[in-house]
Amino acid sequence: MPGSPRTIVAVTSDLFLQSRISELAISVGVNAHFASDSEGLKRTLTADTFLVILDLSPTDYDPFVIIQEAKASWPSLRILGFFPHVKSELKTRAENAGVDVVVPNSRFIETLRKVLVAEV
Repeated sequence: MPGSPRTIVAVTSDLFLQSRISELAISVGVNAHFASDSEGLKRTLTADTFLVILDLSPTDYDPFVIIQEAKASWPSLRILGFFPHVKSELKTRAENAGVDVVVPNSRFIETLRKVLVAEV
C-alpha cells in the first residue's frame, strides 16, 4: 500500500482493551494509537487517522465533549463508540451526537474487526 499506513485512535484508559485493539490493528495492517482524554486525542490525530474508537462510559473524561470536538475539527472522521449493555441510553445519545457506529461492549471487537477490514 503506498504512503503511510492508515491509523486509528482509541480513547480508553483500559489497558486490556488497548492490548486487544493493538493486536487487531496489527493483524489488519493499521497503526493504533491511544489517548486518555480530549486533549490526548487532539495531539494524536493525524491526516492518516480514519477512525476514532471511543469508550462511551468512562469516568475520567466526557465522551460527548470528545464527539463534539472531533466532529467539529474533522467532519469526515468516523467514530466507533461502545457501551455497557446496561447503559443503553448511551447508544441513543451517541447516535444523536454523530457517532457513526455504536455497539455494546460484547460486540465491540467483532465490529471493530469488520470496520477495519472494510477500510484497508
